[in-house]
Amino acid sequence: MSQIINNNIELNNSSANSNLTNSSSITPILADVGAALVFGLGFYFFKSHFKKSSNEKDTKDKYKSLQEKIDETITKWESQICLQKINSIIKNEVSEDNFDPFMVLDQLQKGGINPDISTINTLLDACSKLSDFKNFNRLCELMIDSENGFAANLPSSNIVTFNIILKGINLEMCKLDFDERANFCKGKIDLIISEINKKGLKPNDITLNTIIDIMIESGNFDSAWKFFDEMENLYNVEPDIYTYSTLLKSIKNYEPDQKNIERAFEILKIVKLSKTKGIKPDEILYNCIIDTCVKYGKMEQAEVVFSDMKDAKVNPSKITYAILIRGFGNDYKLNKTFEIFAEMKEKNIQPNEIIYGCLLNACVKSNKIEKACEIYEEIKSEDNISMNIVLYSTLIKGYTKNKDFKKAFEIYNKMKSDNAVTPNIVSYNAILDCCVECGDIEMMKKIYEEIKQNAIDKEDAPMPDLITYSTVVKGYSRIKDFNKVLDFYYFLKGHDEIILDEVIFNSILDGLLKSEQYEEALKIYEDMKKQEIKRSNATFSILIKIFSKMNNVEKACEIYNEMISENMKPSLITYTSILQILIKSKRITNAIEIFDEILANKMCPDQVLFNVIINGCVFNGRLQNACNFLFEAFNANVRLCEDVYKNVLNNLLTNRIMEINHKNEITLKVSKEMKSRGMVIDYELYHKILKMIYKNQGKNGDYIAKKELEEYKSTTSNMSNGYHVNKFYNKNNRNLHYGKNYNNNNEQKIDRSGFNGKWRK
Repeated sequence: MSQIINNNIELNNSSANSNLTNSSSITPILADVGAALVFGLGFYFFKSHFKKSSNEKDTKDKYKSLQEKIDETITKWESQICLQKINSIIKNEVSEDNFDPFMVLDQLQKGGINPDISTINTLLDACSKLSDFKNFNRLCELMIDSENGFAANLPSSNIVTFNIILKGINLEMCKLDFDERANFCKGKIDLIISEINKKGLKPNDITLNTIIDIMIESGNFDSAWKFFDEMENLYNVEPDIYTYSTLLKSIKNYEPDQKNIERAFEILKIVKLSKTKGIKPDEILYNCIIDTCVKYGKMEQAEVVFSDMKDAKVNPSKITYAILIRGFGNDYKLNKTFEIFAEMKEKNIQPNEIIYGCLLNACVKSNKIEKACEIYEEIKSEDNISMNIVLYSTLIKGYTKNKDFKKAFEIYNKMKSDNAVTPNIVSYNAILDCCVECGDIEMMKKIYEEIKQNAIDKEDAPMPDLITYSTVVKGYSRIKDFNKVLDFYYFLKGHDEIILDEVIFNSILDGLLKSEQYEEALKIYEDMKKQEIKRSNATFSILIKIFSKMNNVEKACEIYNEMISENMKPSLITYTSILQILIKSKRITNAIEIFDEILANKMCPDQVLFNVIINGCVFNGRLQNACNFLFEAFNANVRLCEDVYKNVLNNLLTNRIMEINHKNEITLKVSKEMKSRGMVIDYELYHKILKMIYKNQGKNGDYIAKKELEEYKSTTSNMSNGYHVNKFYNKNNRNLHYGKNYNNNNEQKIDRSGFNGKWRK
């Protein structure tokens, strides 16, 4: 008989699973009547199953202690008190090794005691806490349809039951990857709400808050807000402080949008105006809003909330200060970061490893490694602070960024010798990047092989991730080993468990670009499109470079236009790439339009970008544009390549189209800029400048030329070409002074009769 029941269960299980609402890949929570029958029978089958299992002895030993306590309780106490005692045993003494809810139900049945709803709820809660979701789901399904007669010994569910069920769903869901959660929850919440209504139960604030939390954690943000808007009208339940704090989690997970910041502030306003309802802003709420502002990079607004928090007499905690330190660090406001840190210490709040980690990260981001070293020394002096893996990893990154590779390896070796710390994949990736940056590819190979071997030998060892692979690919790209780059790609492609993203594709494409394997790169790009991998700024920039190297200007422009059509803002690197190919193909008008677009978008072009556009304009006969962009560089305090200045000067001095006064002004300004940046103009070019000054500066020409000449000699006399400089100086000085054009006070005389007008011819 038991075998027949067993077979029926297997058949019906399969059927039930296929009929569940959109949750075929996940263990179901809710089922139809057929599923309830299955698990109703399963409840009664449990007894015979235990008796006839092949490992009966092991099972009995495993549960013996708990069974004895329950049996003793059943024997000793009457029904009501007995259930209370059993509830206490379940709450305090069960573990993964000794607990099965159906074992308890089986013992109660043998003792002639029907479980009450409190016992059922205790069993459900224990399963949830122990992550025993298999038995949790079986018991849930039994309870939801217990009034249909298939589990007559079980009591009717109450709202606490459904609260525990919702809590269990949330716990099970949070163990999944974010991408899997929506599918897991699909249909479940609607079914639970339907069951609550069917049973005539009234949801409370716990019920509704948990539903909102599940919606948010599963990525269903819009539904969460809709449910929030309806909860007071439909269920007559007012939001509490937990409701608002939960809603703020959804805001943090939206794409950065000023509207969402405004929504967060609106929540704060509502809470502050709800004092009559017994609600007031607390530390958690303030932390959520500050964290939201930090997430969106709105540090000024974060400061406003922080100030409001202190005005409301809500004391900031370590968490508050950690959020702010992280935010200002990410915003490259190091001074502000340390101000917050100092304020925290003034309030006698001791920093922990997390806060020190945020501080170190802020120093690294701002490239202030000396500050990071100071923090490191402070950490070592603190008795209650131990170096952890985050601190070690951040220091390695910092020293690598600062090109202090020796120090980075010292920190790595110290981490390896620290028995209290186990390297994780982040720390391994940090030292791999150090190897790549310092060009030690052999060491990179050694560490990578160590990671792989540890993953094989040790169960808890960190596994290589996409950053690991990207870093190694970057290393092989440095030495232009395109075969290794391709090997990595096909290795990753051949493992279904490795989900490739745009980062790894970009690394592969960049590696093939550097190795001049353009056709191979385009093949992999086609794979990228087939897999519908999102293309980033870096992707477009690499592709433009590839087509530029292939002299395919039309394709490069097509890629650029695709990027713009996808509402993607090009980076300076991308702009540089497209400008280079446009200039190379003599489409200078298009290049100037794009550069004007950069300036209009209030972006700050870097040295490379200015060099490209100015040289492009000069060599394509657009000297006026070149000068305009040159002055933009002056205003932005961008130091240009020395050749750029010289190219502009040479073209200014030979150009006969531009207005003379304008030309002279620019010439003098460019030469002055060069000298202010410690650059030396060669004497042949300077001779042309002096000639231009004398010819075109009217009465003041010889005076200005004299000043320029004296200054030139003082800055160049110690150079290796000093002989030529002196010869040049003496020659031109004679021309300037033949007529004694200066009195003792360096005032110019009008008479230049002694000058033969050589430069005027």
